[in-house]
Amino acid sequence: MYLPPGSAHPKNMLYSLVYGRLQAYRLQNTDTTDFIKMAKLLARRLISRGYSLESLKPVFQRAHARLLQSDPRESRNPVPTESLTTDDPSPKLLIFHLKYHPRGISHQQVRTAYSETLESLIPERHLIIAVSRPKNLKDHVCSTILQDKEGDNPSDYIDTGDNTRSPQILPRR
Repeated sequence: MYLPPGSAHPKNMLYSLVYGRLQAYRLQNTDTTDFIKMAKLLARRLISRGYSLESLKPVFQRAHARLLQSDPRESRNPVPTESLTTDDPSPKLLIFHLKYHPRGISHQQVRTAYSETLESLIPERHLIIAVSRPKNLKDHVCSTILQDKEGDNPSDYIDTGDNTRSPQILPRR
């Protein structure tokens, strides 16, 4: 169940899917040949879903490059300990939140506007652009939160009796 190529999801959603799957495959497969086999299987599944090989190649290459950077088995340069113990407080973040819309303003446009106007005025502030998706049908239909009703919960019907036996449904009289 992968997103079809014509969906109205953000463009980076495909990258997130590929990166997340590759990251899970790398953690689950210590043998590189198994990892490559699973990555190829993911690519075949996406192609059968409607994506083209030409559109998937850069996504897989970018995800694999990021995976190699974040993989502790691949890192040759450990983080210096003196950089972890600095007393300098980190600069405050500037967070811009917007809801995603297929024809709405993109985060690249927000970043460009920020760099052209405010970045020179507050260079110590780092801009983070948070893009959230609007609620969709799945959020309304497949809610995982059940509302409690007073006196009508399954736990109201469980009588544990003594602790040596399993709980009994509907208390004995």
